[in-house]
Amino acid sequence: MWDFASRTFTPAANGDWTAITNNAVQASARYTATYRFGRIFGLTTRLRSARSVAALGGVSGTSCVRPLAVPYQRLLDARYGEGGRDAHTYALTAEDINWFGENRPLILLKSGDSRTNIVPGNFYSVRLPPLEYADGGIGNPWTGANDFTRALGASCEDLAAMVRAAGGRLTVSAGDWLQAENGNMVNKTGDAVASLCRANGGTTPPGARGNQSFVCNVPTQMIVALWAESGNAPHASGCGGKCFRVQYVGVFNVTAYLKDEGASGYFTSLATHGRFSPIPSLIKTIGLVK
Repeated sequence: MWDFASRTFTPAANGDWTAITNNAVQASARYTATYRFGRIFGLTTRLRSARSVAALGGVSGTSCVRPLAVPYQRLLDARYGEGGRDAHTYALTAEDINWFGENRPLILLKSGDSRTNIVPGNFYSVRLPPLEYADGGIGNPWTGANDFTRALGASCEDLAAMVRAAGGRLTVSAGDWLQAENGNMVNKTGDAVASLCRANGGTTPPGARGNQSFVCNVPTQMIVALWAESGNAPHASGCGGKCFRVQYVGVFNVTAYLKDEGASGYFTSLATHGRFSPIPSLIKTIGLVK
């Protein structure tokens, strides 16, 4: 096991390769080198060795994050029942991550019904880039339903271009503050989801748009933010009490769009690029750490 805080490797107890805490592998190499010039001084061979460690770890921030922010509480309710865990205090464990990957509970990604919303007037849509970054830097989010629709249905390359044009950073990370985009935007959301699904296997019925319900023929991946804390960002204005502090970023596999309810699907883990985080995350990356 690799400890990201102390940067140390500890072998699994009893050499158990199946332990759930296993997150790294260590490789050692030894080579006996033969001297040539050194033989003048009576030296013939020397043992050389090297050791490396590769680790699988959570990612605190990543790129291609869509303009959606799902309440982290909804994720915990799917795992533990309504109110079984408090999103403000509960930290995901490795067991939780594995459970979501194996069970794939359906969760509402884009709300279409105000009765399901935690923050009145917000249907899980947000503006990008972040209004305030975790390090205190101030962003410049775009505004309006048109930008939301473009960003939700764009390729990762086009989404990155939109963020660059706004002068923002390409990653969304834990601790960033996202500003709410008010309004339901039913048809615009459906149009964007349909666009992504058409590029990834199509929809049923074919050629679906936002004015109707449809199923994605192949689960379509989106990376979205999850939040527990809402209100005003510490150093930026403009929230009006409707900004969300990113708790995690995770991959959401969209399976269907229901016109009167929203987009639904399931969370899972995904190997991707990003900064290692010392806490469990819904997104993983693999790297050489030593």
